[in-house]
Parts: sequence; structure tokens; C-alpha cells
Amino acid sequence: MNKLIGIAIVLAIGVSGCTTVRIGPEEPVRVGNKTLLVRTGGYDANALPKYDGNVPNLIITNGQIVIDQEPVRPIPLAEGNLVLVTWALPAGSPFSFPDENGIQLVASEGNPLPADLKCATLGAEKRIYYCTYTRTRPGQWKYNIRVRDSRGKDLLRLDPFVVQM
Repeated sequence: MNKLIGIAIVLAIGVSGCTTVRIGPEEPVRVGNKTLLVRTGGYDANALPKYDGNVPNLIITNGQIVIDQEPVRPIPLAEGNLVLVTWALPAGSPFSFPDENGIQLVASEGNPLPADLKCATLGAEKRIYYCTYTRTRPGQWKYNIRVRDSRGKDLLRLDPFVVQM
């Protein structure tokens, strides 16, 4: 029993330390009539997921779509320059991608879309949207992100970039 209590305490302390990834001493910053304290030591790189241009995550805050990397810079798989990008919504959230055009890459003058581009939802909860294509040359595509709430209402769209080197 004492061992379980000790484990619970260690877990509670560990989880409570994950509330911020900013570290170091705090210094005051005036913002209008308020003074806010800002940690000055940077951020704890071990507390953040490592960058992976093939797996961007979407955060929904105040009805807005935010992406954790901009632009998305996918890395082709080893065999045949094949690319797989999977955008993810938060697990357990009330948000999902629509079946069609959840992620829609947009061609521009002199910058056509890959001929074999395929995009679709994945999984019953539709919290993953993927696109596959073959990298034939460097390119940059604007793309639209569509997300729906639990009532099926579209949130405001976001239009970041995919940059293929």
C-alpha cells in the first residue's frame, strides 16, 4: 500500500511539472495595464514532441485552427520518393475532418499538384486526414484545412503551406 502511495505521489509531481515547457527564472513584462511574468530560460526541448514534417498536429483554440508547424515540410519515404503526410486533431476532442476536402492542396501557376495526389480521412472518428503522393520535384502548395465541430459546423478555415524540397 505504501508503495502505491509513493508511486502516486511521484506521478502527481511529474504530471504537475508538465504544465509548461518554459523554464528558468521569471521576469516581469508590462502589457498595457498588466504585468505578466515570463520565464527567461527558453523551453524544455524534451517536453515537446520532436519535429516531423510528415505528422503535423492541429490545435483548436477559441474556434480557430492552429497548426504546430508552418510550413509543413514532408520528408519522402526511402523507397521511390513516396510521401505520406498525416494531419491529426486532438484525441477525444469534439472535432473531426469532413470526408472530402478536409485537407485540400491548391495548385498555382507553374506549380501543379502531384499527378498521383490522394487525400482522405482515416479512422472511424475522422481525426486523421492523410495525403500521399510521389515527390517528382521541389514544390510549394497552399492548402486549405477544414474541421467540423460535434454539430457538424465548419470552423474557420486555415490556409498554410506544404513545402516539398
